[in-house]
Amino acid sequence: MIAGLLFALFIAAMAAGVPIAAAIGLAGIAAIAMANADTQWFGLMAVPQNFYAGLGKYPLLAIPMFVLVGSIFDRSGVAARLVNLAVAIVGRGPGMLPLVAIAVAMFLGGISGSGPATAAAVGSVMIAAMMRAGYPGPYSASVVARRRPPTS
Repeated sequence: MIAGLLFALFIAAMAAGVPIAAAIGLAGIAAIAMANADTQWFGLMAVPQNFYAGLGKYPLLAIPMFVLVGSIFDRSGVAARLVNLAVAIVGRGPGMLPLVAIAVAMFLGGISGSGPATAAAVGSVMIAAMMRAGYPGPYSASVVARRRPPTS
């Protein structure tokens, strides 16, 4: 019964034009309130506690810093130099630009150790270069986005 209510509230919120994240959150809060209707507000007290517990994890705080490192790699020219090195190693020709993107992402991923930082640094340089060369935008983004550091 609660699952049906959760789904119905989510669909109703989506039909009303509420953003997806807010619709999921509102439907979840309403389902918690309905499931714990006999204890009044005690069921809803779990919402802020679980919200803070999810955000209070220190490893999550490192993600913005890794993205910042990727942006610094891009702005300082390190990413462009890595692209030039990979082009020199792989060579020029048809279909070589995605291989260059993969090689740069592997090398930069080994340096930074972070997938988001690698995607931010390599993506800013390689997606534009691949689109200029005629590759479709979704393909260019998928080549860069799927690369991860070799250690993970």
